[in-house]
Amino acid sequence: MNSWSDIWKQLEPLNPGHRLQFIRGKLAETINGIANGKDYDVIFYASGFLQRIDNPNPQINLIPEDLNGFIHCVQDHEIRQKLLLILHTPGGTLEAAESVLGYLRNKYQWIEAVVPTYALSAGTMIALGCDRIVMGEQSQLGPTDPQIIMGNKSFSAHSIFHQFEQARGEIAENPNLVHFWAPMLAAYAPALVSEAKRALDYSRDTVRGWLERYMFRDRDNPAELAETAAAYFSGDTHKSHGRRIGRETAREKNLEVLDLENERNFQRKVMTLYHLVTHIFQSGPEDKLIVGNNGGIVVVGREPN
Repeated sequence: MNSWSDIWKQLEPLNPGHRLQFIRGKLAETINGIANGKDYDVIFYASGFLQRIDNPNPQINLIPEDLNGFIHCVQDHEIRQKLLLILHTPGGTLEAAESVLGYLRNKYQWIEAVVPTYALSAGTMIALGCDRIVMGEQSQLGPTDPQIIMGNKSFSAHSIFHQFEQARGEIAENPNLVHFWAPMLAAYAPALVSEAKRALDYSRDTVRGWLERYMFRDRDNPAELAETAAAYFSGDTHKSHGRRIGRETAREKNLEVLDLENERNFQRKVMTLYHLVTHIFQSGPEDKLIVGNNGGIVVVGREPN
């Protein structure tokens, strides 16, 4: 495995433009090695969200436009029956997750998600729509409860819905409390509570359908297993949208999860990919990369001259 420090030693003497060129070559070489070793197609979707904490860009999230990148990384070559989808993302919109997975499902009979470190929120949704997930000790999924944008901030749809229900219940018991709740409820846009409830149902029902159709299809009682797992991931017991859900917890919810460490050579290649894109996001203005073994690469963000 090319560790973070090993890669940096090779990058340090290069100027930013040559660094990107070097990393692109290494990405292509490593992805082709994985594809040929497993006889899978490979797509690596990676975001620089860990490096953009102080100055986030909406493009770091999974957005509908990303579908074009996935199309670019599938077209113009003989498609194999299986896809290995490597994910590193903070998540994004439910609609984007549905579009991306729907497209990939139309192309491939079997999809295996690999999570080097983080596949959160809508990234978790995509992983749950695959046939199997590969995770390391450091890997994590996250809750799939949707977030509602209000102004420049996002709020849990659970919080919006439950706060409204709390207000309604307390006011019904004691009408004088309407004066206490009025300032908070006044901040709710028209139909906000209904939108929050619909988003919660949409997230849970989408994940439940994917699990029943794909990961749990050969199990006894797939509908029951899918309902339980979807309810857990979309539920409001996590207390934080960023809460870590590791592979042991995922297995407790009956997900098909393999250990990344089971295949040492494969683990080395996956983590090399992760370290490579970490350097891209740390040293340049790129926000996101989508790379396929067909030679396609999509860079989101301004490339250096």
